[in-house]
Amino acid sequence: MKCKEISTSLYKIEDVLSISDFTLINDEFNFSYNNLFVKNNSIDSSDILPRLAISKPYHYKNINITYKDDLLGDNLAFIRVGSNIKLMSEKILKRKLSLVRINTNIQYPGMENTFHQDGIEGCWTFVIFLNTNWDSLWGGEFVYTTEGEYYYVPFIPNCGCLCAAHRDHRGSAPNSLAKAYRKTIAFTMYELP
Repeated sequence: MKCKEISTSLYKIEDVLSISDFTLINDEFNFSYNNLFVKNNSIDSSDILPRLAISKPYHYKNINITYKDDLLGDNLAFIRVGSNIKLMSEKILKRKLSLVRINTNIQYPGMENTFHQDGIEGCWTFVIFLNTNWDSLWGGEFVYTTEGEYYYVPFIPNCGCLCAAHRDHRGSAPNSLAKAYRKTIAFTMYELP
C-alpha cells in the first residue's frame, strides 16, 4: 500500500488489496454464479448520521440513534475486506474508526452519478477501483470537492481513495470509448470518540 495526501481529507492509495483479496472481491461481481440485484439507496440529508448494522440504541456525539437496517449486508467477503480497509484507514488517519456501511457500484457509459455525501463530519469513505483491466482513456475518475476546489483521482485497478464522507464527491461514468463497465466498492466508517 502506498498512500499520498492529495488535499486536506483526501488520500490516494495504490495497491490497496492483496492479489487474493482483489480476486475475491471481483468474484463477487461475477454474474455467472452470483445472483446480483440492484438496490439503489440514497440517504436523506436529514438522516446522514453514522449507523451501525445493529438494531439497538446507540449514542453518537450526544445524539441517540436507533438503527433499523443492516448496512453492512451479509456478504462475508466484503465484510472481511472491509475490516482490513478499516485498519488501513486507521493507520492513515491515526484515528479509531468503526465500519458502518458497504456499498457496491457498477456504472456503464453515460450513467453519470451526481455529487453526494456519505455521512456527517467525522465519517470517512474508502473507495476501491475494482476493474482488472482499465484504460485511463475510458474515464471513470473519482471527483471530490471541498471549499470550491475540485480534485480528481484517476481510475486505476486496485487503487482507490479515502475521503471525508461529509464532502461532496462522485464517481464519473466511463466514457463512450470504454469497453467495460466501471465497478467500485466503498466502505464508510466513522470516528470513534
